[in-house]
Amino acid sequence: MITLSKLKSYLRERGYATLKEMSLCFQAEPEQLQCMLQHFINKGQVQTRNISTGCARKCSQNCPIKSSLLYEWKGKPAPLMH
Repeated sequence: MITLSKLKSYLRERGYATLKEMSLCFQAEPEQLQCMLQHFINKGQVQTRNISTGCARKCSQNCPIKSSLLYEWKGKPAPLMH
């Protein structure tokens, strides 16, 4: 089960992640994670960025560009545990 503290630790350690990455890691629904992430956004600890990805091939086809949100931890990263 995902908790706010687990999500906070995950983002602090990684620095950033997409909703899809977090959903796979925690095996949680994206909507649930978005609600939890909003808590940290409201506190000013997380910011979002739009990222765009397209086809990596160098051809003349017009591949669709996909856009998604990147969630970035704004505070100091967590210290590494040994």
